[in-house]
Amino acid sequence: MKTFFFLGISSLLVHAADKPACDVSVLTRDCRIFDSYPAEIKLSDGTSFPNPRHPKTDPQGMGMGMGMGMKPDPAKMEEYDNSSMRLIQARRQLAKALSSEKKMTSEFQMNVLTDPHFVFFSFINFDKNGKLSKKQNMLNMPVKFLWPPNGNQQNFQTVSIDDMVEFMNSENVSLQTRRALKDVIELQIKSHSILAGAYSNPASNEALNSQQEQQKAHMQQRRDKAKELFDVAKNSFKKNFERNASNKNKRALNQTIDDLTIKFEDEIPSDLRKPCQNGPNAYYNPPTHTFVVCDSVLNYPDNQLVGIIGHEMGHSISACSLSLGLDKVDPQMLESLLSKKSANANRIDNELLEDLKRAMPQNHTVRINNDYFMSESFRSYTDKIKLFTPIVEKIDKEDYPFAKVKECIVKNSNFRIVSEEDSTKLTSTTSQVFQSQGSPLSVEDQRQLQSRNEYFIECLGGFDKADESDEAMSDMWGALAMEEYLTQHPPKSDLEKISLYSFFGISYCNHHQEEVKYTSKIRPQQLSLLSLRSIAKSGRMQDQLRLSLVHPPHEVRLNDLYFSLPKIAEILDCSPGKNTQCFDKLKNFSHQNETGNEDAKREGQTR
Repeated sequence: MKTFFFLGISSLLVHAADKPACDVSVLTRDCRIFDSYPAEIKLSDGTSFPNPRHPKTDPQGMGMGMGMGMKPDPAKMEEYDNSSMRLIQARRQLAKALSSEKKMTSEFQMNVLTDPHFVFFSFINFDKNGKLSKKQNMLNMPVKFLWPPNGNQQNFQTVSIDDMVEFMNSENVSLQTRRALKDVIELQIKSHSILAGAYSNPASNEALNSQQEQQKAHMQQRRDKAKELFDVAKNSFKKNFERNASNKNKRALNQTIDDLTIKFEDEIPSDLRKPCQNGPNAYYNPPTHTFVVCDSVLNYPDNQLVGIIGHEMGHSISACSLSLGLDKVDPQMLESLLSKKSANANRIDNELLEDLKRAMPQNHTVRINNDYFMSESFRSYTDKIKLFTPIVEKIDKEDYPFAKVKECIVKNSNFRIVSEEDSTKLTSTTSQVFQSQGSPLSVEDQRQLQSRNEYFIECLGGFDKADESDEAMSDMWGALAMEEYLTQHPPKSDLEKISLYSFFGISYCNHHQEEVKYTSKIRPQQLSLLSLRSIAKSGRMQDQLRLSLVHPPHEVRLNDLYFSLPKIAEILDCSPGKNTQCFDKLKNFSHQNETGNEDAKREGQTR
């Protein structure tokens, strides 16, 4: 059976040589494949995803109307879709006009393009010729923007509206650009108005109750489906453990996945749900060995949801995670420990235990009894009182079972990895944070922190250079889970094929439609992480922000990882991506190891 499987892959690769390479730009026709679809793209099974080509003019408007029991007007929603499509074209024209400006850096052009509605929508008027003026009765309120426009000591800083107006009206900016910006703002205002009017008719109490019951039933169905897809992903993982892992690691890997808990947004304390507030998301929480599927992704098509689930499961078996092992916590002893604070525990230790108590999984499996999370003194104390009982042995990072695959992927796709000097910067910055909070770290605390950061640096990321390799490996597991699902449930329509890009398309097409892309091989760091954090909080400059994220750019994730699996490439009718050989290492590795081990045994017997 295994022989047939590998022959099948070889056959696929031969036929794939005549096909174009799997490239998301080609497959989506530079994202224009979505232009003929409405703002919310729905599949026949009731799942849906937001159209990546529809910029959101008012992210809260639709949600607020639905939350108040408003019933959308179908005619208004159709008008909104048409207006959104015109807005897409207007943004393309603005991108084209900005690209010809010589007195602006490309970063400033991107700042104008990515989110013009905050500054220009809120504070500025345009006349018929595109001249800008500050809105009446508007104080000279400062805004955050990349400044100055020409790049001399350019920073993301406070800028007055008057200065912005003066520059945009100067001879440094063409009339074509001002008019293109005016068109975008006017269409945004129009789309906003249409959307607000679409939810003007309140539904009756009876209709509202019926709608809420239907939504509740649908969400329960999606939760049940997520649990099914969890099993699909788990099956995919175990198949690859069987092919790849040595006997020494196989038990640890299998038990790590068996003890992993899936939870939903309302099943965890409200203050621990912050990752769910950042748009469509799911996340792995190492201390409780749990991954949370946020409500925002539950209605994504199954072929994407299984990849999201597989990705988060992948974090539980990363090199960093496996080096932490797994333990069972004694809940009664934990309660006793929290009732009378230990002198051996610092503030972070106690906060971590409080969070653990509130989010405790039913199986009491945790990943917390280690130097990564706890101070050395408190960890020694918990060992004495036997708060934790080891159930899965640690796998040292040097013995990471999938190191060869990781090395192959990082090399082929030139993923960023952190350097050792980043750990010193991380320690210094963390110490400054504690100092500013009135809780300075002692010399010994800083030594422990530095030691921890040096060992776990690729897990933590750096401050001037983020590590993409851990997320890339999780994408690999997500891709394998997707392949497992697609083997049993191939797409039945073009729309189901399109949905394969749905989760990544929101970010990818947002950048791509504006025709400003950084090359995936270079991805320079042009701003410090501290600057980027300020940008992230403001909600603007997403194209700059993505340069420091630990996730690789979405086009790279699709082309180099998901599309490198032959089954996915076959469905899309294109040839697999550059990391196919890395996936082959995963599927063939154990056979090479077993051969090597047998040779070593025979050599030992001969001696």
